Amino acid sequence: MKVSIYTLGCKVNYAETAQLQSKFEELGYSVTEFGKPSDIILINTCSVTNNADVEARKIIRRAKRNNPDSYLGVMGCYAQLKPTEVANIDGVDGVFGQKEKFLIPVLINNIVNEEKTQINVSCIEDLPFETAVTTDNESRTRAFLKLQDGCNYFCTFCTIPYARGRSRSIGFSQLESQFRKVVDSGYKEVVISGINLGDYKSTTGENFTDMVRLISTLDMDLRVRISSIEPNLLKDEIIDIVADSPRFCKHFHIPLQSGSTEILKRMRRRYKAD
Repeated sequence: MKVSIYTLGCKVNYAETAQLQSKFEELGYSVTEFGKPSDIILINTCSVTNNADVEARKIIRRAKRNNPDSYLGVMGCYAQLKPTEVANIDGVDGVFGQKEKFLIPVLINNIVNEEKTQINVSCIEDLPFETAVTTDNESRTRAFLKLQDGCNYFCTFCTIPYARGRSRSIGFSQLESQFRKVVDSGYKEVVISGINLGDYKSTTGENFTDMVRLISTLDMDLRVRISSIEPNLLKDEIIDIVADSPRFCKHFHIPLQSGSTEILKRMRRRYKAD
């Protein structure tokens, strides 16, 4: 059977889609380009803004229009936050939450012939961490490695904690093997990513600074970039390690939601303008 997946939103979504594609291939499915004839179509959605929801609905309707006989499943943040709304979109056959999306390759055979739209969305408390990696171009020179997921911040305007759950991270003891896998796959550069990457904390107590220090000591032919990191989580020690290490690209992407301390306070951001 042929499977195609369309991805909206952040780099973490793209990495998770790649992980799903690998699981389908391991089970004998053929992963094909979105837009080509497929037996199963999955849409991995974003829901950061209302525009993201609108875009997701547009893609869902287009997918069904172009492949009316295909099974159409919707997963991701939009599916987790508004499962009934998604299920009511004409043509949707299945809705999958954050806990269920990595089970889709196993579940799909049992539900693909159901007559009614199936909503497979459960509570996101105690979500396990699922690592994922993807490439950003056909030359396969750069990969995105997901090392953290979820967020504990609950900012005024943000849906992420409700869509992805609490902050959780890959085990510290697993980090080196994940980077070795990236190198063994032929990548020359990796972007370490997460929903709130700087909030990385392993179950054994290591934090993001510990991760950066470990990466700087690894003997491997690989450049490492750090994706977005909140201003309050970018410590001087991290800057010093990156500055002194040949392993890291000398660049930080630091989001600033407002230059007004009052607005930042009302947003419940964890930093001030200064």
